[in-house]
Amino acid sequence: MRAALFAAVLCAAACSRAPSPETAYAEAWDAFRQGKLERAQTIADSALKSRPASSLLEPLRLLQIEILLARGRARSAETLLNSLSDPPDALLHLRWLVDRADAASKLDRSADAFGLLDEVDRTAGTYASSDPVLKGRLLRGAMLARQHRFEQADEVLQEASMRAAGAGDAFNQGGALLNLSFSTYSQGRYDESVNYGLSALAAAEKVQAGRLAGLANNNLGMAYTVLHDLDRAEARLNTAMSQLREAGDQRNLENALGNRGNVRLQTRNPKSAVQDFQDAVRIATGIEAISDAARWAGQLSLAFSDQQNWSEAESWNQQAVALNAKLHEPENRLYLKMNAAVIASGKGNRAEAIRVYRELIAEPDMIPYLEWNAHVRLGSLLATEKAAEANAEYERGIRVLEKVRSSLIKDDYRLTYQDSLMQFFKAYVDLLVSEGREQQALQVAESSRARLLGEKLGLKNGSSDIRPADFQRYASREKEALVSYWLAPKRSFVWIVTSRGIHMKTLPGQDEIENLVRACKKAIEDELRDPLETRMPQAERLSQELLRPIQADLAGARRVVIVPDGALHGLNFETLPAPDSHRYWIEEVELSVAPSLSLLGSASASRRAMPSLLLIGAPSSASTEYPELPAAGSEIEGIKSRFAKHAQVIRTGSEATPQGFLDAMPGRFSMIHFAAHAEANSQTPLESAIILSNSGGRFKLYARDIAGLKLSADLVTISACRSAGARAYGGEGLVGFAWAFLQSGARSVIAGLWDVGDSSSSRLIQGLYDALASGSRPAAALRQAKLDLLHSAGSYRKPYYWAPYQTYIR
Repeated sequence: MRAALFAAVLCAAACSRAPSPETAYAEAWDAFRQGKLERAQTIADSALKSRPASSLLEPLRLLQIEILLARGRARSAETLLNSLSDPPDALLHLRWLVDRADAASKLDRSADAFGLLDEVDRTAGTYASSDPVLKGRLLRGAMLARQHRFEQADEVLQEASMRAAGAGDAFNQGGALLNLSFSTYSQGRYDESVNYGLSALAAAEKVQAGRLAGLANNNLGMAYTVLHDLDRAEARLNTAMSQLREAGDQRNLENALGNRGNVRLQTRNPKSAVQDFQDAVRIATGIEAISDAARWAGQLSLAFSDQQNWSEAESWNQQAVALNAKLHEPENRLYLKMNAAVIASGKGNRAEAIRVYRELIAEPDMIPYLEWNAHVRLGSLLATEKAAEANAEYERGIRVLEKVRSSLIKDDYRLTYQDSLMQFFKAYVDLLVSEGREQQALQVAESSRARLLGEKLGLKNGSSDIRPADFQRYASREKEALVSYWLAPKRSFVWIVTSRGIHMKTLPGQDEIENLVRACKKAIEDELRDPLETRMPQAERLSQELLRPIQADLAGARRVVIVPDGALHGLNFETLPAPDSHRYWIEEVELSVAPSLSLLGSASASRRAMPSLLLIGAPSSASTEYPELPAAGSEIEGIKSRFAKHAQVIRTGSEATPQGFLDAMPGRFSMIHFAAHAEANSQTPLESAIILSNSGGRFKLYARDIAGLKLSADLVTISACRSAGARAYGGEGLVGFAWAFLQSGARSVIAGLWDVGDSSSSRLIQGLYDALASGSRPAAALRQAKLDLLHSAGSYRKPYYWAPYQTYIR
């Protein structure tokens, strides 16, 4: 993903002593601040045409220039500035200097711009806190950030933000915050950039500044793109384009278009990306924004490379290089050099590609994204002839990735960033398998999984900390077989770990497997079909692809732990027909699901002899969207009676609130049970919620709340729809309540993959607790409850009813 420069807002200044014609100026100024640039220009142009030349019109002429600058028409603005004499009024003089600096900056003459801003600072005198000087500070900060002089930029912009806040000037404060989002983004501090962008957006909305809001959304779109939160990125960019188009801001509209093209490249939609980049190049060329034209021409080259249209890719890259030669921008030069290496490799010029990748890696001040990408691509080229060198390149790439990842603060961004890097690990694992180093491939694969979950549990899970021999010792000690799946574009893999050894099998590419998974899930969840009673070739084929290759290695195994990958997180393997048998796999083995082999055994091995229970649910209806669950109350009563001799705390009805759960001190219980509605959030999984009773306007217990607790439960059961997770992230797995409870310290979690009826769910849960009360382990107890439904009469024997819940362990 190419890191396009952020839009940097420059807040124009009003003269505190606006001369006549005051009405026209005030109307144009208000429209300008609101981002209605065409209307502002119409008012200003009309007022100036209808009056003779006069020094009293100087503020209106400066505003006319500032409108042109905001619309990306820097050349026209500079022409007008050259025809305007230096105003004798001190404030107007400062404003005139800042406008000239703004024009010079937009026309890529930064030395001239800095000289003019230096003059502003020297001559400001008693006007050091005036609007023109503040605008100059914002411009200086933005230019320093573009030149990667970040420490100076941040100091200037922080000062400007505080000064604007002190004056109650939300507009200029928003401009400073926006430029800080640009600066922090350029430093690779992506989540900080999001925070600044959201603050800038709030300031813009406070004063109804549409253009400023558009710029903030553009910056947010860029930050979300790097963090690989692509749905949110595109939504922000679409909003930005609408706001900037309405404002008539061509310069930043083309930025938003190009940024959306970047998103579409990442979502494998290169044809749409080509259209966005072409539109961006056309607009940038029309307004003489040479640096932008060079950047988007380079991205066009990348989009054509994705389609393997090497002639168009090379043509556009050469055009970008020619444009960039006029600018000497080092960042653009590096991206274009990467393009040249990709094109050389695509055209079969291997030696040239290797040479250029090596040159890129040796560049000073290398951009992290390009650096790890160059290591990966070079490693791939070296793999066929120089395996040792190829592996060294991949290991160097891992170090670069970890450096960026460790700088992120919020869990959400660590999740999406890790997701974006899985292409790297897929390529490295494939290389290791090609070399016959299957156990090292497993080591690398597992080191990429559950990174955040492992960190929260205080575990080391880098590749050097993971030893496949430990997996085998665990399998022998626990008398379990471990099965780890790895889906990749060209071919997928599965490792089987037993007391007898570690073996690997090759599977089809991920697209083929994912298509079969989707078809099976649709048949079971939407059509309520039974694979053993109705003809389901997809289920039979999926069994052949996923289970047949591991059948011999699992001979004699009764307990199996699955580590899924990609679309397999949404599949309950128990519903697959067992190979060579008219039985479900659940009838042959007891299954549990783990986020990673590296986490197995991280929980205490001993269970408490005397269980203590926290039962919460059957809440009062919080809204019509979440009606009361008739069977939830009896479900809790049934569990209560089965464990009557054990310590219990029960929260039902109006007491079943989020605060009621927290006040019960859940960390002291060995078993926790929820019987309630759940709300899955696929865009931000940690915002998924269990719906409880309303108290003080709060009725949602969020996964984020759970992840912040310290629990020691042997089992947490969430008897609710889609409680297992809402979204699978590359490397981290299915993120939702199961993930959150495991992170908080729970040893095992039973949670649901799909929606299911209240009645069948309660019947399954009662069977689960019958087995638990008899001393069964959670996975064995859940299996028994499922088998009881499977072997019953009536519709509950269908997988839709018995298969939604899974046992997640660590």
